[in-house]
This record gives sequence, C-alpha cells and structure tokens, in this order.
Amino acid sequence: ETPAEMKQRILAFPVSKQNQLKATGQGYDAYNTQKSSLALLVHVFSNLTNDAVDDGAYRVIAERLLRYIKESTEISKGDSGILELVSHVSRDALDSSALDSATQPTNQPPATQPGAMSFRFGAATCVAFGKLVASSTMPGDDLSQVFELAVAVLGNAMLLKGRCDGGGTGDPSSALWKAACRAFHFVIQKGLPAVKKWPSASGGLDGSVRIWLSLATTFESFVLRDRCFADENTSGTTEKELAETEQLDRDTLRVLRDVLLSKLVTDLDADVVERLVDVFAGGVDSGFSLAEVSRLSLTSAEVSRLEKEDSCYEKHDEFSVTSSEESTQASQNAFPIQCLLNLRDLAVASQVSTKVAKHAVPALLAKCESSLRRYSAETVDSDDSDDLVTSAARACVAASALAKVLKGPNDHSSQPPATGWFRKETPFSIFENQCTPEYRVALRDALGKCVGSSHPRLADEAHRALDALNEFEN
Repeated sequence: ETPAEMKQRILAFPVSKQNQLKATGQGYDAYNTQKSSLALLVHVFSNLTNDAVDDGAYRVIAERLLRYIKESTEISKGDSGILELVSHVSRDALDSSALDSATQPTNQPPATQPGAMSFRFGAATCVAFGKLVASSTMPGDDLSQVFELAVAVLGNAMLLKGRCDGGGTGDPSSALWKAACRAFHFVIQKGLPAVKKWPSASGGLDGSVRIWLSLATTFESFVLRDRCFADENTSGTTEKELAETEQLDRDTLRVLRDVLLSKLVTDLDADVVERLVDVFAGGVDSGFSLAEVSRLSLTSAEVSRLEKEDSCYEKHDEFSVTSSEESTQASQNAFPIQCLLNLRDLAVASQVSTKVAKHAVPALLAKCESSLRRYSAETVDSDDSDDLVTSAARACVAASALAKVLKGPNDHSSQPPATGWFRKETPFSIFENQCTPEYRVALRDALGKCVGSSHPRLADEAHRALDALNEFEN
C-alpha cells in the first residue's frame, strides 16, 4: 500500500477507530521511524561537541522533545477534554508558536504531519527527555532555561491519568502519563537545583514565582484531583499495572517531601509552602481505592482469624508475626496513609525548616485528631466493615505519628537553650506552641476511645501515644 492508499483506508474507518489508531500509532508508518529517530537523537545528545553545547544544542533538543510530548498529549483534546482541565499551565509555555520560535529563532521548523503524533510516541519521547535531563553533560543553565516549559508540558501529560478509556492492559494513554511522571521526577530532582544556581536563565525573580506556582498546582492536580477517578477506569488493569501506578503515586509524594525538606524552600513565599504542604494534608482525607480496601480487609481478617485460634497462635506463632507485618505493610502502602506519614516527616525531620514546620505541624495535629475521631465515630455509626478497616488503619498511623512527635527530637541537647527573653524557633518549639492544653484534652479523649479498640495494633499505638502525651505534659 502506498501512504495515500493507507490514509484513504484509515479515513474509511469509524471516527472511534480512527482515534484509536492515532492513539496507538498504528495504521501509519510513522511510529517505527519516530522511534529510530529518537534513538538517534539520544545518541546525538550523548556525544555533542563542546562547540555544539556552547551554542545551546541541549536546549534546542530539549525544547523539540517537549513539543513532541505536548502534541502527543493533545490528540485526546477532542475526546476527554484533558486540556480544558489544566488551569495552571502557562498558555504561553504550551503554545506551539512559542515553542517554535524558542527552538528555531531564525528558521521556520517543519510542521508536524497530521496524525503523526500518538500516545505511544509521546511515551517514548518522555523516556528520551528523561535521559536528556539525567545526562551529566547537560549544562545547568540550559536545564534552568527549559525548566518552566518542562513542568508545564509534563504536568499536562500526567493529567491523562484516569481521564482516558481503560487504563489497563494495552491502554496507550497509560504509558504516556506514566513516562511523563517519571520524567517529571527527573526534572524536579535535577532542575530545581539548576534553577536556584542559574536564576537568570529561568527568568529571574518573576520566573521563580511562576515556576513555584506551576509546581504547586501540578502537584495538587496530579496527586489529589485524580483520586476522584481512581476506581472509574481500572477495568482490565492487571495487578502489575496497579502496583506500578501505586508506586508512581508514592514516588511523587516522596519527591514533593524531599523538595520541602531541602534548602530550596528557604526563599519561598509562605503561601506556596502552605499549598505544597496542603497536598499531603488533602491526601490524608482522600478515600482508599478498592484495591487498598481489599488488601486491608484481607490482612485484617487473617490477623483476626489467627487471634481467635489460640492453639494456632501457640503452635505456629510465626504465622501471626507474618500476618501482622503484612497488615502493617498493606496499611502503610495505602495512599492516604502515605500522605500522613510524609506529613509526619515534615513535622519531625531534623533538617526541616521552620518555614515548612509552621504549616506541617498544625496540619499533622489536625489530621491525627480527626483520624482518631473518625474511627471512634464509625465504630458507633457505621455498619460497613470496610469503613471500619480503613478508619482503623488511618487511626493507627495517626496514633503512631503522634507518639513520635510528642517525644520530640532524639537529642534534646541539640535544642538551643533559652537566653533571656529569646528562644530560637525550632520545629519542636512550633509543636509545643501548637499543642495547647485545649488540644491535649481533646487528644487524650480521642486516644482514650481508641485504647479499647478491637484492632490490637490500634490499641497498642493508642497506648503508646497516651504514654508519650503523659511524658510530654510532665
């Protein structure tokens, strides 16, 4: 078949079939050529001459790859309305003409052939872009220069999660948002230090403001908004694919936590810091996915069975230990629990800045108390065993987090002593100020109701938290 004949045959398909062919890159001879071209491009940027680097070759290649990712993402515009959901992305940054002029200031670049872009090609381009960013030879000022654009384009692609059909085996949009997410992690880890070191390359003070606002909304949109779609598009998803998605969620939370624990936030406005911390606070209140509930229910049921079978406990104690460990692991891998654990880290980590602690500490205290009270309320009002299992898991981690923060830093000698009327503010002094007598009374009441829980691990953690509270008050 000639290309013209192939095109006519494809146009004879129903529109839904044509869209599927575009998404997968099938029906066109383009994808194999594109894949080979990407491999060649990776080889090129790994072997650039010094003169080419000085002339900005890395920047040109980065902007061209970002254009391909953007155009690959846009093929869903007419179907899922993905671009209409992106309020935070700079339209100037995503505008094709802006990309064209930035990439080729003197020559008009060739237009993309209609139908050449696909989700599959977009995913391959994200992988290539990630390799470019991870390259030790890419100049920091070039990375700083394309950082804002990279956040906008990759953040846009990441929002394909849960918006397109399926999400399971063979879904091409799934490959694109996952590859974009991994590339986004590379960009954050290597790009933010570059932006701080070469601020003029990213637009100076105005550029820094835009970058952090865009980052805040990208994290908000990807981490929180997709939870509404968590169980709507999982039909056909294998356990391996589900585990991969959950791991990407955890990795994204870890990247955000590491940013907040770094010195990069020193000069940030308090409003931006608060928004970044609130990503974790909002995640604590999000629902558990069906898969998370299923794992928690299974491990909880197994622990309960072994507890009732005293003879089994006596003869095969290793079974009870294994089940308890599995229950703990299932609980801590759940998305809301991960958010609570990261929020705890932001409140107690030795390297956390007071700017972050001022938002993390009150958020942690509020979420811990509400988690404990939610469990107490549902033991009375709810007949849903799944609600009780998830509430118990959330309350258990909340009690554990409270015990840790109430004990304060391990090395009390590292706390600066008070001098006259002055006492240096630290994360623990912020906690002491937030943990008012009124809050401690409410906390004691909430913990007291969990001590008698039928969930043994929750009862133990509530006991430890009460002991830590007594020690704190004495």
